[in-house]
Amino acid sequence: MKEQLERIFNEYPSASLTSGQHPLRQFVSTTTANHFRDLIDTRQYTVKASTGAGNWAAIPWICIFDKDITDSVLLMVSIFVICSEQTCQVFISR
Repeated sequence: MKEQLERIFNEYPSASLTSGQHPLRQFVSTTTANHFRDLIDTRQYTVKASTGAGNWAAIPWICIFDKDITDSVLLMVSIFVICSEQTCQVFISR
């Protein structure tokens, strides 16, 4: 997981300057999300990841949701991994 987060951290600033599909989009939304799924009980939790819908998001995110509570970022009871220009951090939100 460390290598995946480092790749996102290192490549995101330049990748987000491109338009259209970039390999990092697939890497975040599929490869990294699947890696997180391999680490959790998917009967209880779901994983979503995004670099933005259409345009690049300012910050890519990976979120783990407890299915008993929510499956939406909008309801905000979740675990986030957020990578900024300076670092990747893990947050638990309510």
